[in-house]
Parts: sequence; C-alpha cells; structure tokens
Amino acid sequence: MSSQRRKPLEYFLALQYPFRVSTELDVPGYFILFPDLPGCMSQVDHMTEIGIAADEVRQLWIESEYERGNEIPLPTYYEEYSGKFNVRLPRTLHHALADAAAGDGASLNQYVATLLARGDAQARVENRLAAIEERLAINGRANVPSAGSRVADDRATYDAHAPRDSGATATRTSQAASRKSTPVLRPKPKRAEKPKAKGRA
Repeated sequence: MSSQRRKPLEYFLALQYPFRVSTELDVPGYFILFPDLPGCMSQVDHMTEIGIAADEVRQLWIESEYERGNEIPLPTYYEEYSGKFNVRLPRTLHHALADAAAGDGASLNQYVATLLARGDAQARVENRLAAIEERLAINGRANVPSAGSRVADDRATYDAHAPRDSGATATRTSQAASRKSTPVLRPKPKRAEKPKAKGRA
C-alpha cells in the first residue's frame, strides 16, 4: 500500500473490531480473539478485565502493524453476509442432494443448510476433542515416572513391607525346605550273632 494513499493511524484506531471471548473448562480465565486481526489475542483472569484488555491489545496490534507498513484489514460484521452464495456442484452430487432432500420432506436449500450446519458443528467438536486429547497426552507424559524411578519405587515398596531379616529368613527357610525334601538314608544296624553252645560239635 502506498504511503500517499494510506489512511492515517487514527482512522484504524477509531474502527470498532468485533472480538470473541471463550473459556476452557480446565483452564482458568477468559481468552480474547479478534478474527479480523491475525494473531491479535489476549487472556485475562476476570470478566471485568475483558473490555480493557481487548481495547489495549487491539490498539497495540494496529499500531505495530501500521509502523511496519503492513496493511490493516477492515472489520467485518455479520450484516455484510447476505446469506446467499453460489456453489458449483457435480451433477451427480446435485441429483443426490435433491433426492435426499425430497426423501426428508425438505427443500434443497433447507437440506443443504442443515448439512452445512451439522458439518460445522462436528468440525468444532472434533477440533475441541483433538485439543483436549493433546492436552491430556502432554499431562500424561509429564506425570509418567521414568524406568529408573519405577524400579526404585518398587524396591522401596518391597523393602518397606518385608521383614528386616528377610535375607536370613529366606535362607533358613530354603535350607529347611531342602532338608525336608531330601531324605537321609542310614544303613540298617547289623544283628548281633548268637553265641555258640558249648559241648556241641
């Protein structure tokens, strides 16, 4: 954009840009986002801070982008969308949509609008689930102990519940078990021979 034809900074600062405020169940505070200003966002802890924070971050974004010589996009409003747009479809898809709409008892416009709304809602749910899964995975990796710490914990748990003389007790038990399991073979005692009678040949 040429500097001669460029509007002054005050013109863009005076524009009213719409912003969105969202919250997360597991993240405290409020997240502020300006859809028309790429990268213009902020986060506050209390609801009373939203207005002031949104105005400050908007001004800082416009001033920094203006100083860099970048183009400042104009704000968009819902009034600018008429609700009508043309879409080119293959004939087979057009025919399939018309048949489905007739079977559903709705007009083609109503049926297509329902499909688009359903797809948009599903996309939002999938994006939200993906963000939650990623956050859970990060938290899970942070809470999983290493292999060395798991071995140390296992040893500590075993030693805490084992008797102090566990090694000697185990040795005596194993020795007693080996004595019981191995029978001792002793030779039978010899019978004493009877003395021979005197006077007999």
